[in-house]
Amino acid sequence: MKIFTAGSITVAVLLAIVLLSNEAAYRLEAASPGLVPGCTVLVLGYPAKPDGSADAVQKFRVDTAIHRYQVSGCTRFILSGGAVANRFEESDVMRSWAIERGVEPDRLVIEPRARSTWENIACSTPLVPASSPLIIVSDSLHALRGKRYFCRQNPERCQLAAAAGANPPIELFLWKQAAAINEYYVRIRDYLVYEGKPGGDTGTCPEAGD
Repeated sequence: MKIFTAGSITVAVLLAIVLLSNEAAYRLEAASPGLVPGCTVLVLGYPAKPDGSADAVQKFRVDTAIHRYQVSGCTRFILSGGAVANRFEESDVMRSWAIERGVEPDRLVIEPRARSTWENIACSTPLVPASSPLIIVSDSLHALRGKRYFCRQNPERCQLAAAAGANPPIELFLWKQAAAINEYYVRIRDYLVYEGKPGGDTGTCPEAGD
């Protein structure tokens, strides 16, 4: 009984930490840039469903990006992500959803090679005009990681980047908690393994066909 009670308390504490972290990150939405003429919105990828249709997480990220694109007066919309979990390119599936939601096709740029968040940034940066403010969109904790990666890869352009996230809908509640736990793991991994390592901040993008 004592072991069960201790385990329950541990789980409850961990869940509370995750929830509070999510809520703290989501507050950044209020501090995200308002009108930023000439900005570029970058949507970090997520796998499509096995049948090639848009996953709920993809829809959430694209819808969040559309809102940011509109309120900030952006002129470019980049969707990043290759075929990672299945044969469907994440960027292409998200592009189809963005068009379905009313975004003009000629405003959309796809980046179809990235296989990770690090590569989302490395592969998309060359598509962003050097003087363009960049707004990185995902759920808030993930968007913060995207900005951190951008600043590591492009320290001279860090001041031009902003993270813009939003609170996922209630149907993604369980996914939100799992995603937050993953962000804790990745933050620790990055700190221990990559940050401060010579050459560890070099942004590399896989060649087409790799």
